[in-house]
Amino acid sequence: DDANQAMEFDDLMIVYNGQVYNYLEIKDDLIKKGYRFRTKSDTEVVLAAYKEWGGECVKRFVGMWAFAIWDKTRRELFCSRDRFGIKPLYFIHASDKFYFGSEYKPLKFSPLFDSKQDPDAAENFNIDYTIRAYLQAGVPARKLVMGIPLYARGWAGVPNINHGLYQTSTAAAPFDPADYLQTPGVETYLTISNATSQGYQRYFDRRRLAVWLYNTATQTFWSYDDPITVRLKTIYINRGGLGGAFVWAVKDDDANATLIKTMAAGLNRDK
Repeated sequence: DDANQAMEFDDLMIVYNGQVYNYLEIKDDLIKKGYRFRTKSDTEVVLAAYKEWGGECVKRFVGMWAFAIWDKTRRELFCSRDRFGIKPLYFIHASDKFYFGSEYKPLKFSPLFDSKQDPDAAENFNIDYTIRAYLQAGVPARKLVMGIPLYARGWAGVPNINHGLYQTSTAAAPFDPADYLQTPGVETYLTISNATSQGYQRYFDRRRLAVWLYNTATQTFWSYDDPITVRLKTIYINRGGLGGAFVWAVKDDDANATLIKTMAAGLNRDK
């Protein structure tokens, strides 16, 4: 097929998804301006229209489209989608890297995503692999900051196997009536820090450097950050030269601001 992509037209190259319904009218206008075409496709007309009118060409288009045109001479990339997004244009711009597609699926093959189809993906389900992926994609370390949640996530119906770690669940954990979030499966650190007085035992996963609570009587599991894991995260941030850390909803911390103070001290930014 002479309309196969990526199609080239002089110093331009295009990848294109969609259809410009009025391309024959535009083609006639371009022929009058001296353009010659080797295919009967609207793809070539889109390229020629960009050659003639630049980015303004899309104002002449009627249809649905998502495309990217690379100008090899100017070394410029021009991307466009139709006015209503019938043909979407998804993209990731990280430093000097640019990934795009008319579907979300292709973006998962960029270095910024783990492959869920990769049989080894489970081995990469950790922050270190994610940070390396961003660094390899060209994102400066100083622009990477780590979030430290001041809340816990909980699940109910978790079997008493390995103290609930990496087990299935049947529902979100019920929240403490005193917790202001009033959201199933979510509690503030202010609330969860007192949970050991309600029949929960605290456990620490040395492999993942994570802490959790488990109640054998209710088979309820909560995962959260405490001062130890926050301190470990700041060590990781400092050693990796990352930009820092952040929290949200400061009022979720306890009355002594324990997690926030631990973070600030660990980053040497408490003054």
